[in-house]
Amino acid sequence: MDSKLICSATDALKNKLHWDKNENKEWIHFGTGKEIDNQVISNEISEHFKNDEIHIVYSRTKSGLLKDHQDLYDSLLGTKKIFLWNKQLTKAMGFNYVGILRNGQINGQE
Repeated sequence: MDSKLICSATDALKNKLHWDKNENKEWIHFGTGKEIDNQVISNEISEHFKNDEIHIVYSRTKSGLLKDHQDLYDSLLGTKKIFLWNKQLTKAMGFNYVGILRNGQINGQE
């Protein structure tokens, strides 16, 4: 899917997401800078998306299929607001540049 199309489609769907609460908290801390805990992120991605193909969305020109989680860790986390979406655009994971993430899905679409 084209980068601009992914951004447009996911922007329209963001307000339909219902965010999970984990132990009465919506956000999960993964750290910032050199203290980013890649294991927390890997576990959350594996648990939330299972074996789904994942699109990374952070720019109208550079969004697309996430081929390797290492790309996410090395260059983007802690610097940008990022969303991961499954291929069907029914599940998402939002990352904030302050070192927190949350999982969500569109109701009835899990």
